[in-house]
Amino acid sequence: MSRKLPLAGVRVADMTTVVFGPYCTQILADLGADVIKVEPAEGDSARNIGVPPKTPLMGPVHLRLNRGKRSVSWDMKSEKGKLAVRRLLETSDVFIHNIRPEAIDRLGLGFELVKKLRPDIVYVHCTGFGLGGPYAGLQAYDDVIQAASGAVSLLPRVDGNPRPRYLPMLFADKVSGLHAVYATMAALIAKNRDGEGQHVEVPMFEAITSFNMLEHLCDATFVPPTGNWGYPRQLDPVRQPMRTKDGYISIAPLQSIGNAGRVSAAAWVGADICSVQRYTAPAMSEHATLMSDTLLAGAVRAAHFDDPRHRQRSLRRRTHGQRDPATRTTLP
Repeated sequence: MSRKLPLAGVRVADMTTVVFGPYCTQILADLGADVIKVEPAEGDSARNIGVPPKTPLMGPVHLRLNRGKRSVSWDMKSEKGKLAVRRLLETSDVFIHNIRPEAIDRLGLGFELVKKLRPDIVYVHCTGFGLGGPYAGLQAYDDVIQAASGAVSLLPRVDGNPRPRYLPMLFADKVSGLHAVYATMAALIAKNRDGEGQHVEVPMFEAITSFNMLEHLCDATFVPPTGNWGYPRQLDPVRQPMRTKDGYISIAPLQSIGNAGRVSAAAWVGADICSVQRYTAPAMSEHATLMSDTLLAGAVRAAHFDDPRHRQRSLRRRTHGQRDPATRTTLP
């Protein structure tokens, strides 16, 4: 007997473009929602990312972001296009867009007007900056939000190169898209409980700053601060994938260097390390953590992990009973 997907029967009118909003609606479609993507005549600009095998405007990123959706192209400035959108909204449970407030109002699709068409609509507005903040209404892309949220300051803390750099992925877009998914589903629950429409705003800047500061505000959380910002374990320049004879391995020794930690260290590095004074303290200091990673890097350099004949056996033998997660590093 086949089961219905969780969002089966939920219709989503989707006027988002690029990555942030489409990633949200892609997940909603995966969960069973009927997502109808409304595009301008030229199509979503994400259609141009990558090289399609045959069909123009059907690039790989567009296909991944928009699988499972239906698509229409309407001229929103024409009366015919406006009428088509209004009819779609009358039959939709969710309306989601990333159009700036003044532009969406010119189209006659602000929350109050859409609510007249569908009183119990879940209205989700994906914004760059919070509409109640000083940067309200400014345009934003992933690069802009990575810079504004402080994410570009993380790599310099790791490698000592002072130049701010973007994380090499659409980190702000995708994480904001996840925020939009659970905000939309929470609004659907509230709508089903109360029978009322919901107005939801998902601002990238606020979402990513909170996401980034969860661990990296660290000791600057307190007033006065008890230390610096930045989670030392994530900023450790040595705590990176380690070279072996035939590839790289990632090891995460998270225990203290107490009794369990000494056993763990011996399994990876050798019993000699357990007698060194600085590793016999009840808990490892930041210095000891960095040093232990240095020792691990040296110890695994001579090991075979990437050869299928040795890989699983070596990992099982060294991690058995130690609770030290480890895996071969995947490279292109």
